[in-house]
Amino acid sequence: MITIKNEILSCEIKQNGAEIKSLKKGETEYIWCSDPKFWGKSAPVLFPCIGSSKDDKYTLNGKTYPMKKHGFLIDADFTVEEKTDSSVTLLYTHNDETLAVYPYQFEFRAIFTLVESSLKVEYRVNNLTDDTMYFSVGAHEAYATPGGVEEYDIIFPYKEDLDAILLDGPLVIDETKTFAKKVDCFSIYEKYFELDTLIFRKLKSKEVTLRNRLTERTVKVEYPDCDYIAFWHEPGSEFLCIEPWTSLTANANGDYDIKKKEGIVSLAPNGVYSNTHIITV
Repeated sequence: MITIKNEILSCEIKQNGAEIKSLKKGETEYIWCSDPKFWGKSAPVLFPCIGSSKDDKYTLNGKTYPMKKHGFLIDADFTVEEKTDSSVTLLYTHNDETLAVYPYQFEFRAIFTLVESSLKVEYRVNNLTDDTMYFSVGAHEAYATPGGVEEYDIIFPYKEDLDAILLDGPLVIDETKTFAKKVDCFSIYEKYFELDTLIFRKLKSKEVTLRNRLTERTVKVEYPDCDYIAFWHEPGSEFLCIEPWTSLTANANGDYDIKKKEGIVSLAPNGVYSNTHIITV
């Protein structure tokens, strides 16, 4: 486990998966404890796909490749490239296993930096090939919700129409369900997650705040580089995932072609891509 600290926060990151396992301010923990009774993860890194691929496969330039849910970084062994007291850069590079399912040479860096009461998380992708590289990238952090999620609200800086994209199994479909209109405060209920994940497309807000309405405990997540925000909760647990995504899980009625996936990132040959989100407690 890697630990970084500053005068206000301490953060623990698991080298396997570059997964945040703890974020504390004093003695207060803000990250889910990874209880396997509900969900044994706390903050998977999603790359090069988000969610499921149609029939667990995709095509690229006429060739078919397998791809598991959320990609292959979830259990990948990162190396420590650079570390200071308050920051760490973890690196993962293509290998024979990744090339078998994703035919690109690349470097993926997960860079964690503590700045005052915030944790800055940057995902940086280097395309090492002479071809355009197609991928999705996203975060999947689970925030602890002591007392249960129904004590919490999601606060938006702008009034939003909350039209969640519907799912058919693990795949999105071309329908939405309206939860609220013109609201900047969205109260959470367990029943909402009967749909599984609540996914919202291109809201005006580029940040959300999870707030306990009884204790005023808050976590703010800013995601300036993502067009989609998802919320997921395992019924009965005390966590809520806040997930900034660059694109969607595959469409049940869509094409297998990765280039046609909604929101897909295309990175120029030998280019560099950066995506940052900031967690403030």
